[in-house]
Amino acid sequence: MKRASLFILQAALAVLWSTVALAKTVHYYYTDPQGTVLAKTDASGHVLVRSDYRPYGSPAQAQGTLPAGPGYTGHVNDPDTGLVYMQARYYDPGVGRFLTVDPVDPTAANEFNFNRFVYANGNPIINTDPSGMDDCGPRCMEHRAQSDAMNSFSGLGSGLGGGAPKVIKMALLLIK
Repeated sequence: MKRASLFILQAALAVLWSTVALAKTVHYYYTDPQGTVLAKTDASGHVLVRSDYRPYGSPAQAQGTLPAGPGYTGHVNDPDTGLVYMQARYYDPGVGRFLTVDPVDPTAANEFNFNRFVYANGNPIINTDPSGMDDCGPRCMEHRAQSDAMNSFSGLGSGLGGGAPKVIKMALLLIK
């Protein structure tokens, strides 16, 4: 799966997940700056799923079935258990905590590390946890989106068959 962030005026507008090379059907995922999937469309731009999440990741509302793929902060939803897989460990959005101890040892520089189950330093509005091991604040997320855009978006243009303008147009419609 290939990922590209659409970055306009220093704000991540959308992240495009695409399996163009192997796919029989193409779907586009639209995210907020933290990577949370807000909508999924088909190649024609028809909205298949709209979703919204509460701050710690429990679903607030959804049009369509929440996907068993990218969801809260771009991590994999498991609809059977209600858990989110965050690479290093599983996260329960219902209680806002990880199920297992953080594999990263606590440090005096970050008092939140002493609670080994806490998510995003206790502030999921500002922070995210891309790996399940350490928080990522606004600067980290901005750097990640810029890096994704530089590394991936240029390579997707030809694979989308000229679909990049559609992606931008649809992303703008979704945030209105």
